[in-house]
Amino acid sequence: MKGSSTMTTDLQGTTALVTGATSGIGRATAVALAKQRSHVAVAGRNRQRGDQVVNEITAAGGRAVFVAADLTDAASARRLAVEATEQLGRSSPLSRGPERRVWL
Repeated sequence: MKGSSTMTTDLQGTTALVTGATSGIGRATAVALAKQRSHVAVAGRNRQRGDQVVNEITAAGGRAVFVAADLTDAASARRLAVEATEQLGRSSPLSRGPERRVWL
């Protein structure tokens, strides 16, 4: 459909790790992936905002967890990888941007 920006892929059974997911484009990406039935790890520095995103996703029937991470700190980034894998299982890259990472 020309001009349509609606995502129609069913992502049931997939997992997604979205960094920067506590606001802006990252938040919108996490919510959109959850609407397509992906289990989402919401990653960011602010736990309160992360919990809000998780609550929004779960209230709509989706599955999400928050994982605190500051990607400017190497140890924090490594912890993110470990915690996300423990909670979601393996994720694989979907797309990359200069500030946002989405892993399925």
